[in-house]
Amino acid sequence: LIITGQYGKTIYRNPKTGQTCFSFITKDLRPCKVRCEGVCQTYSTDMPLKLTGELDSSGIFKFTSCVPCVNSKEKMVSFLSGDGFKGIGEKTAERIYEFVEGDIFAFAFKTDAEDLLAREFTRKIAKEIISKIRMLEGANKIYKCIEKFGGTLNNAVRIAEMVDYNDFLANIYKFGKEGGLSFGCCDAIAKSRQWSPYNKKRLTAILDEVVKIITDSGHSYADIDEIMSSLNFVCKSSAYTEVIPAPYMLSFALEHPKFKIIEENDEIRYYSAFIHKAESSVANSILRLTQSA
Repeated sequence: LIITGQYGKTIYRNPKTGQTCFSFITKDLRPCKVRCEGVCQTYSTDMPLKLTGELDSSGIFKFTSCVPCVNSKEKMVSFLSGDGFKGIGEKTAERIYEFVEGDIFAFAFKTDAEDLLAREFTRKIAKEIISKIRMLEGANKIYKCIEKFGGTLNNAVRIAEMVDYNDFLANIYKFGKEGGLSFGCCDAIAKSRQWSPYNKKRLTAILDEVVKIITDSGHSYADIDEIMSSLNFVCKSSAYTEVIPAPYMLSFALEHPKFKIIEENDEIRYYSAFIHKAESSVANSILRLTQSA
């Protein structure tokens, strides 16, 4: 069953899972104000939405899909002049509706959408509308991509606030990590997108995990045995069955600017380049203070 209408008020929401209950105004059901439950991102009052789901025996609409939509001028004007956008009154919202020919969601994904809108309205209005619409759409697409691998709607929103869907897929590990996804989740997504296990972005992510294990244990570097142990630990959470040989990983690390492998006191030490630089800087500062004293 598909119904369209407007988001009313949030009744409750679990910020971790995205599970939300809200009132919904629709002409597709009787009564026209229904209670809806399902996983969705945060929407502002009057947001026009299309829900797909079923009514349960208690009259609650349990939805499996919730996406923004355009179904009337009245609802779109109400949405644009509502709480979700600042400084837009009804008259301006009506002008925007006419300018975009009734479908702000389709218009927002034109490559020059912001520039086109800014010619008729202010740059501030254009930027706010286009960026927010794109973020809403992007978060929905990202969520569909990550949910089967353990990603939450909050993760999707955090990622969508940084980059669009295509940029996320081009750098899954970087933006996934910044959006709160685990290495295992990112790895599973990358595998589902048929990334090679030897993809350089994946190898960098593995080494990042190794550095995290080392620093979390309170050390600034690791020896070969500790590196091997950490690599094995990371590989256990990997979605790939193929194990990358340790010599290959060490060779990759030697050539990567984020990592540093050096020989000190007759042993090989593996550092994060940032930590090694910071440690050297502190040591040099102490040396200068000692010499000046």
